[in-house]
Amino acid sequence: MKKIVNIGEKIEVVANQNTGSKTSYSMIQDILEDGDIVINMPVLNRYPVVLKAGDVITVIFFRPNGQFSFVAEVKAIIKHDAVYLVRISPKSNIIKSQRRNFYRLKTTAPISIFLLDQYGEPLDNGPVKGTTIDISGGGVKVLLNQEINKGSLINCQISLHDDRQIVVKGKVLRCNKVIEDSIEKYKIGICFLNISEMNRDSIVQYIFQQQMRLRRSGLA
Repeated sequence: MKKIVNIGEKIEVVANQNTGSKTSYSMIQDILEDGDIVINMPVLNRYPVVLKAGDVITVIFFRPNGQFSFVAEVKAIIKHDAVYLVRISPKSNIIKSQRRNFYRLKTTAPISIFLLDQYGEPLDNGPVKGTTIDISGGGVKVLLNQEINKGSLINCQISLHDDRQIVVKGKVLRCNKVIEDSIEKYKIGICFLNISEMNRDSIVQYIFQQQMRLRRSGLA
């Protein structure tokens, strides 16, 4: 497990208790020699998702090639100073989530990135503005003047057709420095998290309309 997840890595936790299977957020604090993992007590909307020994949870983490998960059992609740930690024991193999494959459209559209804290709450800072490189129903690649750390939780405000804007929560999967016109910039790959069907449909409709426009102009 040490080769798969890392201490300090942000993770998502799904527990069929108190949350209605909604996604909560946590962080890996330690990986023990016996393979058990110590995480923060998960949090949803700033409130702890209280777990107890014997609970079964799903742990989700992200890599550049996709979303992965494993099932774990809660072994113990540990109080360290004023913080509650959870010791979990993996009980399944790591699996790659079966996600729909979405067509990725190369397109330039305005985007604003708002940083979130580890619990998914907005930080008190302004947006990082940039442009999209490509977009799909599952994620977006953007070009920014500012670096954003891999693993960061963000809100993406994307301007689509007819001046319509959508806001989608996402996670940074990669951040690569590039030089364009002698200016240092960053290409950032983002996967969408818990995107609503309405927002996904808006993106898919936007892609379809752009494809039709390109076909009419003989560019596709």
